[in-house]
Amino acid sequence: MIRAKIRTSTPECCIIRKHGGSLRFKHIWMGNEGIKGIIDVRSPDESRTVVVENHECSLAVEILDSGVMVISAEVERDSVVWVLICSGDAFRELITKLEELNVDYEIIYKIKFSEDEDVSYKEYEILKLAFEMGFFENPRRVKLEDIAKRLGISKSTASDLIRRALKKVVRMYLESV
Repeated sequence: MIRAKIRTSTPECCIIRKHGGSLRFKHIWMGNEGIKGIIDVRSPDESRTVVVENHECSLAVEILDSGVMVISAEVERDSVVWVLICSGDAFRELITKLEELNVDYEIIYKIKFSEDEDVSYKEYEILKLAFEMGFFENPRRVKLEDIAKRLGISKSTASDLIRRALKKVVRMYLESV
């Protein structure tokens, strides 16, 4: 598996190109009728999160069709920075598609990783729940036992999952800085 960050030019049809501001796709996937996503919209006047049901960006369609998973995409007036996870074959297919479409791109980084280095679904689930319930607040709004009970696991398993997940998240953050 490969984790990559690439920068492409912003498509002509993008609303950000016309009006300014920025978008950060927090989640993006291909639905039956186009791109779906959860987006943070930032402009000089406002900042909000919206759910997009039918985004029709041809560049995003091509990227998702190449077999990559888009972790995030930050759209600004002149460029889009994509964070991707994919196989080596899917990455090569993506680069081929970008070249065929005459899309300017830059590979910011491309690293191999093993799946046990990435946050598992269980680790993601417990981190998200812990965050939402206030486990990381000071003072804590919830006890570890409450999180474990909510997930139907033991307190020691919850502690282990949180520690492993935090270690992976911190390592990924430090590698990206």
